[in-house]
Amino acid sequence: MKGKVKSKPKLSEAPTANAPASDNNESEDIKDKMDEFNIQLNWCLTNLKAIIRGESDNSGTKIPERKVVEAGRVYSQLSDPKTPFVKKRQLMANYFGDYRKKMAKEEEKFRSKSSQLKIANCLSTNVPSKPIVCRKKTKLKEIVPSEPFKFNFSGDV
Repeated sequence: MKGKVKSKPKLSEAPTANAPASDNNESEDIKDKMDEFNIQLNWCLTNLKAIIRGESDNSGTKIPERKVVEAGRVYSQLSDPKTPFVKKRQLMANYFGDYRKKMAKEEEKFRSKSSQLKIANCLSTNVPSKPIVCRKKTKLKEIVPSEPFKFNFSGDV
C-alpha cells in the first residue's frame, strides 16, 4: 500500500475582521434592493388592478378590452411567486415602459398635493366634554305561540 498517502484536510483560513462586516453590508444591500423591488412591484400591481377594473387615467376614455386582457395576463404573472425575478422586471419594463420615472413623477405629484393639505386640530374648544350617545329604543312584542313547542323527532332510532 505504498503510494497511497492520506492527506490531512487543510484548515480553512480564519475569517478576518473585515469579512463579517462585508457580508453584513452585502446582505443589507440585497435587502434594500429587494425592498425597492417590492415597492416597484406593488406599484405595478396597483396600476394593473386599476386597468383591470376599467379605471381610466383621468383622460375619461374607456380602456380597450385588449388592454384589459393583457393587463390581466401580466398581473397574474407578476403576482405569481414562482415567476423568476428577471422575468418580473422584464414584464414591468415591457408593460409600463420606464416605470421608475413614472413612480417618481407620481410621488412628486403627491408631495405637492400633501403640502396643500391641512390637518385640523382634533382637540378644539368646541368639542363638548361629554360624549353624545344616541340610542334607538324599541319595544319588544311578546310572541305568544298558539301551541306549545314540541320537537318533531321520530321514535325510531
